Amino acid sequence: MGCLLICVLAGCEGDVAIRPMTAAEVRAAAPVAKMRARELQDRFRTAPHATNRELAGSVVEVTGQVQLLAQAESGEGVVKFVGGRKGLKPVVCLMVEGRPWTRVAPGMVATIKGQVQKIPPQGVPTLLHGEITDIDESLVSGTRLTAVELCEKYAADHTLAQNEHFEQWAWITGTVASVDRVNEVVFLDGPGAAQVSCFLAPGQSTADERLSRGRRVVILGKVKGGDKVRVLVSDCLPPEILEEGDGTTSSARDSGEP
Repeated sequence: MGCLLICVLAGCEGDVAIRPMTAAEVRAAAPVAKMRARELQDRFRTAPHATNRELAGSVVEVTGQVQLLAQAESGEGVVKFVGGRKGLKPVVCLMVEGRPWTRVAPGMVATIKGQVQKIPPQGVPTLLHGEITDIDESLVSGTRLTAVELCEKYAADHTLAQNEHFEQWAWITGTVASVDRVNEVVFLDGPGAAQVSCFLAPGQSTADERLSRGRRVVILGKVKGGDKVRVLVSDCLPPEILEEGDGTTSSARDSGEP
């Protein structure tokens, strides 16, 4: 009797049973709710047990501003939405897409559909089998340019190039000149002897064996600056390798996208 009373007063979660869903089941399911990331964060913060009982195991659509993109050691893509007010946890989405950064960049607003995971108090709200259903570029638009174009801009007018690109995220397409797998840097050919040096974000890897000299790739990173011979790009995500002959990426081919 005493244990039962404690369970009731503490908000016991023993009645929360989650059936793990497959990625196909999540994709086919209609979301039971659509909300902002801030709302999901607030609900887990203020009433974690009630929110677990209501939403854990369900499929929802969450919209928020992307703060971080990464590739987990397991190979799955990770998207983290910006946290709310001070001390509020972000929402983390474990993605179906292995490399969601081929479609969305930090600062953009995205809507992700996934299965809500049960979390303990003070835990981070998490979606499993996340899939991007919408991207809003009204806050931050995606900049796409080639390594040659980026080098030429800095060589022609450093100040103008800095004003346009400094601290901005960009998808940079180019040919691999070399790969430093010790320091996790990919060098892209520019015009003449110029190069773009792409430093991968902490925890990200250049281990893909296909990544080698002469390969055409697309790299998402943050432009830091440059001169006539080198442009630095930081916080890069693992390069997406372009398939020879058709210009599509390997992830687009695998997912059936055009």
